[in-house]
Amino acid sequence: MMMNTNTAPNILLSGPAQTGGVYLLWITLTRAQSLSFGKFRRGEPVHLPAGGYVYVGSAHGQSGASSLGYRLLRHATRRQSSPHHIRPLLLNRLQEKGLPAKLPNQKSLHWHIDYLLERPDATLKGIVAILTEQRIEARIAAALAQMPETQVLAPGLGASDHAGGTHLLHVPVGEAWWVALTRQIRDDGNLFL
Repeated sequence: MMMNTNTAPNILLSGPAQTGGVYLLWITLTRAQSLSFGKFRRGEPVHLPAGGYVYVGSAHGQSGASSLGYRLLRHATRRQSSPHHIRPLLLNRLQEKGLPAKLPNQKSLHWHIDYLLERPDATLKGIVAILTEQRIEARIAAALAQMPETQVLAPGLGASDHAGGTHLLHVPVGEAWWVALTRQIRDDGNLFL
């Protein structure tokens, strides 16, 4: 089910039901800022322009914290303030798809993306999960980085487990890009496979 992202968050779970896969997060940042991403570049801040961002991640565990459902719900959770508005809808959609879906009890800042999602001026607005056993996270991130609509802000950002990759990209063209990409993934289930 595709929703109009101007009125509600959108979530697409593509592929046969299984506990693992690759996911894309659509994040908007309301104001420009410099942000440290934990130990990335020894804590040196990265300048983040206001606007849209896409993050590519994966979770291939069968249960618990390494399962796709848990990982997505974790991303939709903030440790010190209210969760992202998309979280209740995400929980519902995961349950409808029959995926393990448990809300995290607490959250620590572990992955690079955690530092951005924790910000009150960052909003998790959309999620596309490609349910697959294939390890295609790096391939998807590389394909997105090659698109003329995306910008690499800091090589390696969000990709500490993929040398030479970048998994957090700025998308200065706005939300229309995300809507078109989501439609393309929905209509062509093999787009990245």
